[in-house]
Amino acid sequence: MNTGAESWLTLAEVIAKTDFTDIEGRRLIKKFGTFLAPRNFGDIVKYPPAAVEAIILIGELYRQGCSTEEIARILTPNNQQTGESGQSQLEREVGTLLKLQNQACQLMRTTFEMVQDLMSDVTVLTAKLAAAEQEIQNLREGKPTYQPGETPKIQSN
Repeated sequence: MNTGAESWLTLAEVIAKTDFTDIEGRRLIKKFGTFLAPRNFGDIVKYPPAAVEAIILIGELYRQGCSTEEIARILTPNNQQTGESGQSQLEREVGTLLKLQNQACQLMRTTFEMVQDLMSDVTVLTAKLAAAEQEIQNLREGKPTYQPGETPKIQSN
């Protein structure tokens, strides 16, 4: 049975994929492990492959002078920082989605109108092209040609 554990990494594998020493890597994972979404596979705790990049970024934040608290604040999702309830966040996000959907519908409507205008232009151009092709064919066959509204000209051979 495939549990998906094959793609997840052990603590040692995560550290091995970074430039940290074993001690540094373990310290970072101990401080920020909950942000890395670890998962138990039986008795073994494993981390998703993205944990490698996250640990590297955390190390970079330390090198830039960020404190542990600042890094934790950076890693904390915005809705947890503001104390916003799940219901109000959901309502806000649904409202945003509805506004975006409305904008998308307006853009689609405008695009549809532009396509309709272009279709009528294509129809006119197609008719002109057909007339030009017919005139070319008539000239090749030596048939009289004339413009609409003109008196036909008779060509002599």
